[in-house]
Amino acid sequence: MPAVRIVPETVPCECSEEGIADVAIALAMPRIVEALTKALTAEEVSPKAKEKEKPSRIVFKGQLDEFNRFFYKRGWGDGLPLLPPTDAAVKEMLTGTDLPADHVLGKIVPRLGYATVEKIAVNAAMAGALPTHMPILVACVEAILDPHSRFGTYGVSTGSWAPFWMINGPIRNDVRVNGGSGALSPGDIANAAIGRAMGLIIKNIGGARKGIEDMGVLGNPGKYSSVIAEQEEASPWEPLHVSAGL
Repeated sequence: MPAVRIVPETVPCECSEEGIADVAIALAMPRIVEALTKALTAEEVSPKAKEKEKPSRIVFKGQLDEFNRFFYKRGWGDGLPLLPPTDAAVKEMLTGTDLPADHVLGKIVPRLGYATVEKIAVNAAMAGALPTHMPILVACVEAILDPHSRFGTYGVSTGSWAPFWMINGPIRNDVRVNGGSGALSPGDIANAAIGRAMGLIIKNIGGARKGIEDMGVLGNPGKYSSVIAEQEEASPWEPLHVSAGL
């Protein structure tokens, strides 16, 4: 296709009222026919590539409250106060991994933003995570990039899905991810910050904006943070990784 023509329509999401849908469809159909049949313009026949400006690494300077207002107005947060991802904070976060800052893990849906290790560190710093959380965050990003996770469906569904992160292996004890009493309650920095960082990564790198790409009808507080450690030593069942064939 030499060009993409967009036709707006007004049918409410998942509308089942034929009368309402029929009126909106009747209004849209002539525009759809026109978009499909109208001759191509010179720009559409031979579109010119737009020059890309290299973005500045520093997007804001100011006080903490000003920083939070600036980020909130641009939709870069989750409604709670953020910590500034300064160069020093991001550099400190990167000490938690041996991967180079420009290493690309993949592209996160729905807007296919490149998940570099540095971008993960930026969002981790904003969420109040620790450098020791970086290996888990990298693993979580790899998990949603795995096609078998079907995150491409759940991340933009009207069903208000939220990831539930279960951490296993020695690192769960090393960074004190709670898997016991009150594990899903507030109060554990690893559980809270890892889940919150992943929410920001999905939002800011993947581009899943509430009510635009993320079409969850009711929403889900689990998107703030839903992280638990698997207490395999005390569990009567085989570990989750064993049941998954690992």
